[in-house]
Amino acid sequence: MLNGRHRVYSGRLIVALTALLLGACSHTPVEISPAKNDAQWMQDVISYKDQLHDLHPDSAESMLYLSPEIKQEIQSRFNRKGNRHRVARNLARWLLDENGHSMRYDVDANLRPTDAYEQQVGNCLTFTLLLSLLAAELNIDIKFNEVDVPDAWGLEENSGMVYYRHVNGVLKSPHQQQVFDLAMETYDFGYPQRIISRDEALALLHSNRAIEQLHEKDYEHAYHLIRLAVSMAPENPDVWVNMGVILKRKGERGRAELSFLRAYELDRKSSTAASNLERFYREEGLHKKSERFRSAAQKA
Repeated sequence: MLNGRHRVYSGRLIVALTALLLGACSHTPVEISPAKNDAQWMQDVISYKDQLHDLHPDSAESMLYLSPEIKQEIQSRFNRKGNRHRVARNLARWLLDENGHSMRYDVDANLRPTDAYEQQVGNCLTFTLLLSLLAAELNIDIKFNEVDVPDAWGLEENSGMVYYRHVNGVLKSPHQQQVFDLAMETYDFGYPQRIISRDEALALLHSNRAIEQLHEKDYEHAYHLIRLAVSMAPENPDVWVNMGVILKRKGERGRAELSFLRAYELDRKSSTAASNLERFYREEGLHKKSERFRSAAQKA
């Protein structure tokens, strides 16, 4: 799926120190005028996560759950006084070392952190979620860093969907920054990147899982997961793009259009949003609108 990369191999960790400053994304609005019932639908989507009980398997509480046994093992191994950067580095290396927990990398392992730990497999996103949770048990705050890595990650070929945005972990102190990056030879500090919240990281995981369900043609489960993704990161244009693709497959073209337009409103430099709108309007026979977004996609 991703430029012929091998799916599964032994995990490798890049740990780097830098004083790099991280940038932020800017957004330029466009007008959306949905009908009253569609406006209510958008609000219902944004609040969807609040409709789930804490014990629902896809709630934030369930997704971020660590068993007492896992917590005890981490605390017994690493809860010693010392430099937090060194402790975090030792924890990350132990997770991947053949003589440690021996986790493997699989790009398709969009697992809950506790499942990734127990199955000893994960991708960069699940590994970073897991590492952050384990480090928190040691009072170490590892942040989530979304990286715009070119070519190897991002748009799923011919689908119009955004899949597997790269996320690594960052531990900051006043004088240095430590980056934990799993199996990522092409990572560079010069790539556009931004710190995101834990909810935003979970949203990316739900979005990936939604795409998996779409491939299985389980449209209702995909729709459930992408609503969760949107409700956890409503300002992320990528999850709105994926919402639009899923709604198109479900035959709900009006709401798909709203989703694509919302993505474009959030980021008019998004070639993915513009390309989906160009394709959507071409399919509808609206050639002037299609041409407008074809031009926007080329300029993005």
